[in-house]
Amino acid sequence: MSGYLIDTSAISLLSDDRASPEFADWLMRQQRQQSFAVQPRRGHNGQLAYILIAATAQTHNLTVVTANIRDIEALEVASVAPF
Repeated sequence: MSGYLIDTSAISLLSDDRASPEFADWLMRQQRQQSFAVQPRRGHNGQLAYILIAATAQTHNLTVVTANIRDIEALEVASVAPF
């Protein structure tokens, strides 16, 4: 693994104070190390979004950080939940 692809479901934890202080600190460190995020547009097929996220992570040897761990794990890509 060479980095992280951070899904917006993980980032959204920050907006309503569900993120642990450890995750918030970790996320700030990752931003300095040039991790990047993918944000699917509203109204689009969620399954397709996760397939594309997983494909991107796999292609670039990244671990997906997501609050929707069940959807990503089903695609057999390296993933972690931020809480």
